[in-house]
Amino acid sequence: MWNPGTGQWELGARASVYRGYHSSAMLLPNGTVLSTGGGVPGPATNFNAEVYYPPYLFTRSGSRSVLAPRPRIARIDSSQLTYGGKLNLWLDNTAPVASIAIVGLSSNTHSFNSGQRLVPARFAQTGNRVTMRVPASASVTPPGYYLVFASTRRVPSRGVIIA
Repeated sequence: MWNPGTGQWELGARASVYRGYHSSAMLLPNGTVLSTGGGVPGPATNFNAEVYYPPYLFTRSGSRSVLAPRPRIARIDSSQLTYGGKLNLWLDNTAPVASIAIVGLSSNTHSFNSGQRLVPARFAQTGNRVTMRVPASASVTPPGYYLVFASTRRVPSRGVIIA
């Protein structure tokens, strides 16, 4: 998994099944990753799936890992992106937001995701309202569906779907 803080790739937990060719993996709105299918041509096809819970969803509590408290987007003023415009989100509390991410929804096959992209958004926060700047160019955010995540201390909210 890519760690933006260190600029390095880090190994995560192993998958329970080798997926290989004809597999798919996609980020889900709750921040988990769905991994499906796979196998080689012939009798070794996997007709199953597993869900990966990345480390950013957890925190330490004493000697064990527990799900981390997450920011929650309580309301959004529009489900449409306007190039060069603003989008307001209201969180359920006033915890400082570290980042806002616009993530393209998945469109994948054969282990390749042609539609997913991560676009960090500029934003300002006043209390529990976060005003996000939408990129001005369709070359950065082509028309389509996206998830918007608000993160505090590297823990993301549940994504909200916008177009």
